[in-house]
Amino acid sequence: MERGWKMLGMVVIGFFMLVSGINADEFMRKSEKATQNDIVGTWRVAYQIVRPDIKTGSLFFAKFQLFRFEKSGKVANMATNDEIGEEEALSEMKKMAGKAKYTFVADGLLVIERSKNDFDNIVAYIVTEDMDKPMRDGAPVLKKGDMVFSYLDPRRKLYMQRFLRKIR
Repeated sequence: MERGWKMLGMVVIGFFMLVSGINADEFMRKSEKATQNDIVGTWRVAYQIVRPDIKTGSLFFAKFQLFRFEKSGKVANMATNDEIGEEEALSEMKKMAGKAKYTFVADGLLVIERSKNDFDNIVAYIVTEDMDKPMRDGAPVLKKGDMVFSYLDPRRKLYMQRFLRKIR
């Protein structure tokens, strides 16, 4: 099963490189598969792009989001479409218990589970060196320590990507 996930990760990253216009060689040289040690902390979604056929009305696709990944495997998410300062958001997030859980099924292959029927399959890479240019128009230039999440639907097709920047 792990071999299948690894192949899937390579296919997703390859597809991402084709549609994003980035030099795949640069991304592969300046990133690596994320692990449990990489993800612990609080992250801000710095950029996200969603496949055009996906309905984005829910807070799952909100433009301002923070994620807190705990060593225990718990994850909390704060999402809003309203303008909110980072400090205010962090204060609100401290009050939240991590109710969802996350697991790496292999390096770079993350599952976030809110319930048995509500989960995300994510290919996760961490940037190990500052990138030279944005991965696509309108996106920030990725810096060392940033994370790239590629979300897969149940058919394992890419439907969204998020660039996350660690804030704590």
